[in-house]
This record gives sequence, C-alpha cells and structure tokens, in this order.
Amino acid sequence: MSMNVTVLNVRILGQGEAKLVIDNDKGFSILSEFRKRGVVHGIAMPYKDVVIVSVNFRKGIRGIPGVFKRGSVLYSPIYDALVVVLRDFESREHNYIEIGYVEEGLEKFEKIKGVVKLRISLP
Repeated sequence: MSMNVTVLNVRILGQGEAKLVIDNDKGFSILSEFRKRGVVHGIAMPYKDVVIVSVNFRKGIRGIPGVFKRGSVLYSPIYDALVVVLRDFESREHNYIEIGYVEEGLEKFEKIKGVVKLRISLP
C-alpha cells in the first residue's frame, strides 16, 4: 500500500478499540462518506471467514475476484459494508474490493460472536 492512507478508529462495544488503515485511492468514496458524517455508527457480525461491518453507504463500486488475506479490510458493495478478513479466503465473485488493512486490534474482531454495535471515526 502507498503511504497515502487514512486511519479509522473503531470502538467495538464490549471488545475495545481497533485501527483500520484505508488506502486513500482505493477507498476514496468510502472515506468521503466518513469525512461527511464524522462518526459512523454500525453493527458488526461474524460470517464465515470474515466480520461484516454494516455502515450503510450506497457506493456503486464493483468488486473484483481475488484472494484476500487475514487482516485485510474490504468493501462489499453487495452488503454496503466494510469486511474484516479473519482467515485467508478466495472469492470468485465480484463481491469485494480490498481497501486497506487492520493495523491493530484484529483480535477484537475475532472475539465478536453475535451482532455487536460499533462506532467508526476519523482520528
């Protein structure tokens, strides 16, 4: 990733804090939503090898097939959600676009068992 990045602070209710590093180019339209809103309240829930973080952005981005590594942060136009990868997986569908990575707190996402509230903000 380039050095052209933005850090997002994530506070997961009952779990603690994490930091996501988002590539400004790949995540441009997502970051513009965070800049507009300031703080985004959402929910997170585990699903297979990922945690889906619903943020309710409607962005007409098309995902790309690929192999996604543990700790990657993806955007899913299908779910209007950020997706944190817990275990490497391959997608042949156009469901995801990689926009960043978890800088710290990946274990906080791993502890999520059901649906939890979270808050994402710019520093």
